[in-house]
Amino acid sequence: MKVGRFLVVVWVVGLAAPAIGQTATDSDVIWLSGADWRLHGIDFPNPDQVCRDGWQAGEASRTAIRQLTEGARLECRNTAKDQYSRPVATCWVNGQDLGAALVRQGVVWASLRQTWRYMLDDWMAWFNGKGIYAHGCEKPWEWRANNKAGR
Repeated sequence: MKVGRFLVVVWVVGLAAPAIGQTATDSDVIWLSGADWRLHGIDFPNPDQVCRDGWQAGEASRTAIRQLTEGARLECRNTAKDQYSRPVATCWVNGQDLGAALVRQGVVWASLRQTWRYMLDDWMAWFNGKGIYAHGCEKPWEWRANNKAGR
């Protein structure tokens, strides 16, 4: 019986513990503990999104997330589930908030619909003319709407 109780405690602790991994995949999805995790509070450009001046925003965001996470220790804490039942998480790479780092670089937007957590970081990227703000990029939801319309 003691073994059974121990397994239940380990299982419960496992549910409460953060997911830790080392793989960032495409755009806003990170592969951890055998599942895709979306990053909370940020909105990535679409993978094939190109800005008015030809800057490839989608590629720039993928490159930035790979550079920040390659060989690093990722720790993610689940905050919600998205419309596809994937976990939505806030993640840290070597102790640094990954969402904040991406927003400050200007390769993603703060998603104020989800949280105001990265609002100041987004404002600083805009003020300093970083990435998406330097290249006149459409916000992803506008880009998707315009491209569905056959633009």
